[in-house]
Amino acid sequence: MNYDLPESVRVGRRDYAIFSDFRAALDIETALADPVLDDRDRAYMVLLLFYRDLDAMPPEDYPEALERVKWFLRGGEDETAPQPRVMDWDQDFPLIVSALYPILGADIRGMAHLHWWTLLSALSDAKDCVFTQVVAIRDKQLRGKELDKFECEFLRRNASIVELKTKYTQADERIFSKYI
Repeated sequence: MNYDLPESVRVGRRDYAIFSDFRAALDIETALADPVLDDRDRAYMVLLLFYRDLDAMPPEDYPEALERVKWFLRGGEDETAPQPRVMDWDQDFPLIVSALYPILGADIRGMAHLHWWTLLSALSDAKDCVFTQVVAIRDKQLRGKELDKFECEFLRRNASIVELKTKYTQADERIFSKYI
């Protein structure tokens, strides 16, 4: 059980200060989903976004350092089985902001610092809002479950926010633009 909100993680035999604010975590999520970056660049970008003093870390510690990033992004939880993708931090951010306002009593965008784990905890408490409705519909669709009447109507009226967008590289966009 984790009682503290970590501001550093141990890699090798040393503690390294981290960027614990939710903005850094969302930047990491964006880097991980960036179709332009190859795996090596993506991994290095993640390390740069997470560790305050990456220059002090020996490159041979990078694999362990990446494991610590994953641990942090999961809220300190052990590895879990992959789940279907029902949300996109970038696409759903406006919905997440509004879902968190009643829980945290403030707009997270105006907070000087909000620890990633605090955001995750608050988000797990979100109930009966547009964000939870969107995620529930996506989840049902991915699992092949039938939507109820309200969900069908909600989906019909809000398809643009329910459907997860596909992210394309610039090369993909150039190909599409030739034929569309």
